[in-house]
Amino acid sequence: MNGSAAASERRWVVAATGVAILLCAASIAAGSIREADEVLHHLYAREVPSVPMNLLHVWGRPLVTAALVPLSSFGFDVARWLSVVAFAVAAVFTLRAARAAGIRHPAVATAALVTQPVVVSLLGGVWTELPFAALIAVWAAARLERRHALAGWICGLLPLVRPEGFLVGAVDLAFGVAGAWRTEDGVRRRLRSVHGIFGGTAAWAVVAALASGDPLWLVHHWPHDWAPASSWGRGDWWWMVAVVRKLLPWTLIPVFVVGLWANRRGRMSFAAATFLFVLGVHGVLWATGSFGSAGYARYFVGLSPLIALLLASGWDALLATPTSVRRVRLPVVAFVLLAAATAWLDGHAWERRPPPADARVLARLGAALAAHDPAAEVHAAHPFLYLGHPRTPSVRFEDMGDFSPQAVAALPIGARIVTEDRLYDPSTRNVKADDLAKAGFEPFDATSLGVDLSPGDTAREPWLAGFRPRVWIKRR
Repeated sequence: MNGSAAASERRWVVAATGVAILLCAASIAAGSIREADEVLHHLYAREVPSVPMNLLHVWGRPLVTAALVPLSSFGFDVARWLSVVAFAVAAVFTLRAARAAGIRHPAVATAALVTQPVVVSLLGGVWTELPFAALIAVWAAARLERRHALAGWICGLLPLVRPEGFLVGAVDLAFGVAGAWRTEDGVRRRLRSVHGIFGGTAAWAVVAALASGDPLWLVHHWPHDWAPASSWGRGDWWWMVAVVRKLLPWTLIPVFVVGLWANRRGRMSFAAATFLFVLGVHGVLWATGSFGSAGYARYFVGLSPLIALLLASGWDALLATPTSVRRVRLPVVAFVLLAAATAWLDGHAWERRPPPADARVLARLGAALAAHDPAAEVHAAHPFLYLGHPRTPSVRFEDMGDFSPQAVAALPIGARIVTEDRLYDPSTRNVKADDLAKAGFEPFDATSLGVDLSPGDTAREPWLAGFRPRVWIKRR
């Protein structure tokens, strides 16, 4: 590759990273928070100095928590920048993977990262999906550059970032056992190329056992939402088709289909197989309502580098046919592709909304409670409260929503409980708010704190119009 071509491709990486930086800055300016999950990831990292086992917690994801620790100590807005760093890594290694795969226009793969609406929507949040995408890009580049031992170890780290890592590892192992990984001279690398796949999980289990003294610590701390019978709802089999429309603008879906078909065999077949396998497994989980699946399209942000490679490959295949198109210069082709795709992006992907009303109210309440009594424990099922309160009790990390009679009885004198109608769920195991008096709790007049508990304008969130948290204090 000549120097000018390489420089042109690097400019696309810089441009794509620039988009990520602008979106992150816009999210910070708007105070945008999409879901409680991103707040939880921040809290797991923020509290590591006082709760060291958070580094190993399954829900927090060890590698993401470790990467967030130095950022989250400066606040949620600083923690957001991990997404930009992860995106930049993904962009660099997606370009490397495209070059190694022999794609004629590698810069298209970089551009394709920012044509995926769900990727765009997560930039500026605190998520596990984008760090997973960064590792996926490194793994794909290593496989395509035939650095198979390294690729196996990178694949072994994926479960420490997201549960889809186990699925990617299954595909990687199958390809390795089948002899798909070869050296430059065609020599098969079977077990030597995949032994690292088990390394990350094994190290995680050993470190957790040594640190806790419990050989089965990982099993005992596995999230109850990730059980076969756990359900957050269910859909139908059509979801596997419909979700692709959420992942890509409709203008690029035909290009993606061509890329999948073109790579049913050959060096990039692992990319197509991985996407289809993860899609199939998530489709089964959502259709059967199991393992806590919620049918989110963002599950596939972690695979965005593979999707980008398949798009670039599909674009190559389409350009190979009409000679009139083949004569178009690369910068024009890439720009038209990017412009046509982004013009049809879901508008919500680019929008940076302010945080929801419940987040604003609870953050204010948390700050007021901390100012009123800095030493008191405050327990809430809703993580947004801890955006304002600087201390999260360690028991909350075991199960944020556990307010069963046993859990409530174990709280110390002076502890506060915040009940609300969003995540504090008395319909199952939790103590009903009106029954807290039997556990020694008394109502606490939150208005005495001088904090506004009104949700304000809820025109966009009418279901929060009546949102009013209540505070209880344990007296006996």
